[in-house]
Amino acid sequence: MGSYQEVTPTSEKTYAMNPIMGPFIEPGTILLGKFRVVEVLGAGGMGSVYRVDHLLMETQFALKCMNKFQEANASWRRFQNEAKAAYMLDHPNLLKVFELGLLDSGQPFFLMELVEGKTLADEIKAVTHLPIERAVHIFIQVAFAIGYAHERKIIHRDLKPSNIMLVPPKSENEVEGIKVVDFGIAKLTGVDDFNQQTLTRTGEVFGSPFYMSPEQCAGLPVDHRSDLYSLGCVFYEALTSAPPFMGDTALSTMMKHQSDRQLSLKEASLGVSYPAALEAIISKLLEKDPDNRYQSANQLASDLMQLERAINEHKQQISGQGPISVSLAPENELKAAATRFLKEMTWFRFAAFGFSMYLLGAISLYGALFAASKQGVKTAIVEQPPVEPQINETGKQYWSEIEADREHPKQTKKTFYFPDNRVVGLLIAANGSTGLARGRVSAPQTMKSGFVAGDFTTPECIEKFRPEEISVFDFNAETVDSTHFNALKRFTDLRALNVSGTAFGDKDLPILQTFKKLQYLNLSHTDVDCANLLKLPCVYTLNGLDISHTNGADILVKNVYRFPKLHEITLSVNAFRDADIIGLARSKSLKVIDLSTNTISDQGVASLLPLKTLEWLDLGRTVVTPKVVESLKKFPNLKRVELGIREWPQNVQDKFVKELKKSKPKIEVYFYDTFTHDPASLPGFHWLGPGFHGHANTKRLIPPPPTGSVTELRGAPSNTSP
Repeated sequence: MGSYQEVTPTSEKTYAMNPIMGPFIEPGTILLGKFRVVEVLGAGGMGSVYRVDHLLMETQFALKCMNKFQEANASWRRFQNEAKAAYMLDHPNLLKVFELGLLDSGQPFFLMELVEGKTLADEIKAVTHLPIERAVHIFIQVAFAIGYAHERKIIHRDLKPSNIMLVPPKSENEVEGIKVVDFGIAKLTGVDDFNQQTLTRTGEVFGSPFYMSPEQCAGLPVDHRSDLYSLGCVFYEALTSAPPFMGDTALSTMMKHQSDRQLSLKEASLGVSYPAALEAIISKLLEKDPDNRYQSANQLASDLMQLERAINEHKQQISGQGPISVSLAPENELKAAATRFLKEMTWFRFAAFGFSMYLLGAISLYGALFAASKQGVKTAIVEQPPVEPQINETGKQYWSEIEADREHPKQTKKTFYFPDNRVVGLLIAANGSTGLARGRVSAPQTMKSGFVAGDFTTPECIEKFRPEEISVFDFNAETVDSTHFNALKRFTDLRALNVSGTAFGDKDLPILQTFKKLQYLNLSHTDVDCANLLKLPCVYTLNGLDISHTNGADILVKNVYRFPKLHEITLSVNAFRDADIIGLARSKSLKVIDLSTNTISDQGVASLLPLKTLEWLDLGRTVVTPKVVESLKKFPNLKRVELGIREWPQNVQDKFVKELKKSKPKIEVYFYDTFTHDPASLPGFHWLGPGFHGHANTKRLIPPPPTGSVTELRGAPSNTSP
């Protein structure tokens, strides 16, 4: 489905109008005698977007119309503005508008190209943060698109992740593309009959606070350089998973844009190294003074292209030391700055044979806003002014103290006193809120908390948490060892443990027996042999298990019937063939299965038909064909299927979805990759935060196997038995 959704997450809300939802147009309705409505693609307060068949041209378009009749209000002016701005633009990375007009009902509409894909916001949510090479490629295209609009005196003014669509390649020879959408609050400079004053006179505030430039936040006149600042915020989020500035209110976020200095990419990602060139590019985009930023999007595109070439060529020795100039920097300087990155990212070689491993993990938000309770009270993990840590009455120093909540006198809050001069990790919460573990950080006392450990996290740091206050622990680090793992024994309420990509091995398995409440375990990309894992009684009560790219995973699959409470299993990158997954069919409890990046065929899927509980199946990067639809139709409770990026022609994909929906009208079909995890798989533990993604450790990855060989991968089926 094309991503034309106007309803954005709270973090990306555009402050422009008071939405009034209108009626939808029913599928099957014929409009103007030539458009047949197929489905709703997205809806918001101002308008709705529909997939329509053009009956005369026999092709599909996206049709956007206002939910109400034409009115002389902000909604109508914004709608006109988007239509005018988009109609003036004709660029491969901008959504094309073909026709404007009024429906018979009097509702204004415009007809635009139908783009199949998803938004950058959805992708960031799915993978946490983008690999550097992919992010650079995406933002080269965004820079060209915005530069084209700027040359035609059009400023977007609302750039954010949900306004950038990712278009998957349609063939092996194509690359991922983008489309910049939603010019609803664009400024058409120099257009007399539609100038900025007509939209600001009523006192409306436009833009999304997390991505607004300092001058935009201050209500000052803006020019094209404001878009470049917003683009820097989006780029920053794509790389680190969070915007550079986040306050507990829209106003405080705007104030941070005007006064605070953003963390470097390395600081924001808990020590992940980035090319010096990329750090400098981001810093230049986020300059407070427009005169110190890039002066054109084309300058930005030029620097990013040089960086991309340096990444692709990677001919020099590892260095990456020292600052560089990013104002049309010489190519040799950019190459030198990128060389260290290139060696660290050798895992890109896996893409050549279909293994896309992302360095997923730490989300570093600078004080995240979230809705904390069913009563709708807004609260947050918020950094506070630095205060020295407290010593409790036992003489044992903990990070946290329970304190009165001044904003809510009847409530208490937990305040963590971390070191002021360094980041020791990332504090995470059940509803997705996160905060850097540095200085004074407050969180609701009743909210389940977790921690993401980085390379800066020592065992002593772990031991300063109270035994009952950590429910999720995620090691997003390459240097941890058994001393770190042993420090976890203190946690009495640990529900989820993620040691993906670490040196966790068979010698560390006994630690798991300590965690009486453990529901989720991620052992992907570790040295564990699953045959030894089966010897632990505690694993048979797990609800979720990730054993991607591990030894002996096939042995565990044969014994999966012994896991009566296992609802979710991830088996990616295990060199599995059809015969290796037959044991899954004996399970009476599995609801979510990830078989991606394995040699699974239509016959393998058919062997799983005895599974009556299956709700979600990930078949990305497998060898299934469109004929697999016949098996998928027979799973009684299947609600979602992922097929990844396929080389199937578009008409074949459409036919596949149509055929599947005949028997399962509400099923969701994805021709791209998402994070295959259902929070509902963990009964009694409601966790929407991060901490479950797998991590690829760049220091521990093996080289790719010879061409045509997959059996030499670590993680090939084991010949041992428990």
